[in-house]
Formats: sequence, C-alpha cells, structure tokens
Amino acid sequence: MEPFIVRTSIENKKKFDVQVAKFIYATNSAFRHVEHPEFIKLINLLHPGYKPPLRRQIANELLNEVFDSEIVKRKDCLNEKSVCMAQDGWSNIHNDSIVCVSVTDIIDKSVHLCDTIDTEGNSHTAEYLLNLAVTSIKSCQKYGCRVRSFVTDNAANMRKMREQLAMCEELGMPDIITYGCSAHVLNLLARDIEIPGIKGDIKKIMKYFRNTHFAAAKIKKQVEKL
Repeated sequence: MEPFIVRTSIENKKKFDVQVAKFIYATNSAFRHVEHPEFIKLINLLHPGYKPPLRRQIANELLNEVFDSEIVKRKDCLNEKSVCMAQDGWSNIHNDSIVCVSVTDIIDKSVHLCDTIDTEGNSHTAEYLLNLAVTSIKSCQKYGCRVRSFVTDNAANMRKMREQLAMCEELGMPDIITYGCSAHVLNLLARDIEIPGIKGDIKKIMKYFRNTHFAAAKIKKQVEKL
C-alpha cells in the first residue's frame, strides 16, 4: 500500500503553505477562500496528503513571514542601485486618502513598493508632501540604494514640493533630479488642444456601436479581417 499513499513532509507543507498565502495576497483574494469547500477539494485532487492553511494562519503568521521575506528580497534587489522614486496619491475603496511611494530600477526594469501612507486628516500641502518624500528617501537609503530622481504628477502642490525637495538641505542631495510625470503632462496637453465638439461626436459613435447589436457585429467582423 505504501506506493499508493501520498505523504507530505513538514518541509513541503511549509513550502505549500507559503505559496498558497502568496497566491491569496497577490490576487487580493479574501482570506476565507482557503477554507472554501471547492478550494479544499481542488487541493485534495492535486495533492491528497496536503491540508491547506486556515485563514487565521493566512492572516497572521504566514502574512508576517511573506512580508519579511519580501523585505529581504527588496533589500537584495536595491542594494547599491540608483533608482527613481515616484510619489502619488489617491483614495482607496473606503475613500481614505492614501499616498503611495515606489522606486524604479531602470537597469533591471523592476518596480518596488516602498511605502503606503494613510494621510488621515492631513491636507496635501507642499510642506506635508515634502516631509513624506524626505522620510521615504531616508527609508529607501537603508536598503543601500541612492535616489537619483523623483517624479510626481503636475498638480500645483506637487510642483511646489518638487522645487522644495531639490533645495532640501536635510538630504544633502543637491543633484537630485525632480520632474513631472510624462503621461500626466500629455493628458493635460491633450485637454489644452482638444477641439470643441469632437469628443461629443466620438462618444455618440461609440455608444451607437455599443448599443446596436447589428452594427457591433458588423464592425467586429471587419476588425477580425484586419
């Protein structure tokens, strides 16, 4: 009977648990999915000798383990690298104001999330954003990398913050390059050169093909021929 029994070693179970946890985190799935009957059935079909982790483990020890491993991996990737830091803000699904900071390694073409800050009741003034930028740059330097450029969108507060950052004596980085996001600049340019009336006509054409099944089918056939 031994050949027909699937066993899972402690080492393999640990690897499986971590990979299941990474899948849940990477896909932004609910932690309770690991306890769903269909998920458990799938795991049993793939590897009958393995029992997946509970959602309590996904939310606690595995989350901490994966987080710590990603921090170590990020430190190894960024050590002795020159990077470009980006700062941007938006609202999450709960309408909380969030500022996100990331760095890009141009050579390796990799992007690393450095920080997400809940700004709570703080106004996004240039001075407040500058403080966040300085804190993020110092935090990034702990990984052994050097921030050579800094990019944001082109809102008035962001432009003012970039000017202050370039002259910030606290960082001692007079050669840091600061600039606005190219995509945002092009978007603003497109608005400035927009021809009145054109957008309205385009929307009418799009809605016609979207809402008229016969016309949509005809144009789909023409596109397939291209």
